[in-house]
Amino acid sequence: MKQKKEDMMLSVSVTRDQYEYLQEIGHQAKASGGKKLNQGLIIRSLIKMAKEMKYKPGEGVKNEEQLLNSLIEALKKNDK
Repeated sequence: MKQKKEDMMLSVSVTRDQYEYLQEIGHQAKASGGKKLNQGLIIRSLIKMAKEMKYKPGEGVKNEEQLLNSLIEALKKNDK
């Protein structure tokens, strides 16, 4: 995929399980009649979703688990 001029490259470490899940999402999109989605597109879409929700971390978030819990709570509030 050709990089757009405004795109920034980002290297992200994920667990094997997380990597396999990204792969699975990409393959499921193709299997359901769409195109295979690459990991970058999936991650960019998740970031755009958080921006659309106007997500702000909860007070005192200091680690991945707390950030995850804060994101889940924000999704629940946004769903109402």
